[in-house]
Amino acid sequence: GALAATQLRAAIASPRGNPLEHASPVRAAHQEPLGIKLGRLRRERGLTLAQVADALGVSKPTVWAWEKSKARPVRDRLPQIAEVLGVSGDELGQAASGTNGGALIEECRVRIAAAHRVHPANIRIMIEI
Repeated sequence: GALAATQLRAAIASPRGNPLEHASPVRAAHQEPLGIKLGRLRRERGLTLAQVADALGVSKPTVWAWEKSKARPVRDRLPQIAEVLGVSGDELGQAASGTNGGALIEECRVRIAAAHRVHPANIRIMIEI
């Protein structure tokens, strides 16, 4: 843990600037967990949680839970969600195809990277069971 914290501090203090500025948006979008993707697409379209919930016939807390990866929409609902967010069903399907554990780990990796202003590829997560 101490070594990882030191490495993170060194990456932040690096004179090379913000590594996220150099990240490929196309590559990052393909690795984006479903919840993060849903939230990003909603905000990019200027929609509120309530507007998306109304369009889908679900509650606002349900949409919030999807975006925070506390819950996942059922697969049959993905085409309707894609339509509301103005993207293809395939685009959401790719994000939804990961396992819950993998999506959760990737979401944590992205959040940690953003909090420390480093590229997600520089974050290593180890799980001991």
